Amino acid sequence: MGEGDLLRPFFLFFPAHSAQNKLMIHKLLQIYIYIIIIDVIMSYFPQMRGQQWAQMLHKIADAPQKPIRELMPSNLPMDFSPMIVIILIQMLMYIL
Repeated sequence: MGEGDLLRPFFLFFPAHSAQNKLMIHKLLQIYIYIIIIDVIMSYFPQMRGQQWAQMLHKIADAPQKPIRELMPSNLPMDFSPMIVIILIQMLMYIL
């Protein structure tokens, strides 16, 4: 059983499962990781929070982090949810 056979059920959801589609998904996930990293860096600059583009970036990056943040204890010294989301995205990229 080859590596492609393991992913065959996943690609049933895609009409054309070519290498080009895989590459596009990887690029989009990588861009999303960069958005999360930029949002984390921006959190150290409170003067930037008022910018409209910064608020939009935060909304995009914060969407998958909210459920993880709710599951984590509130008394942690820092927010680990961006790191957890990035690890999960990396795992998804490895599976694809």
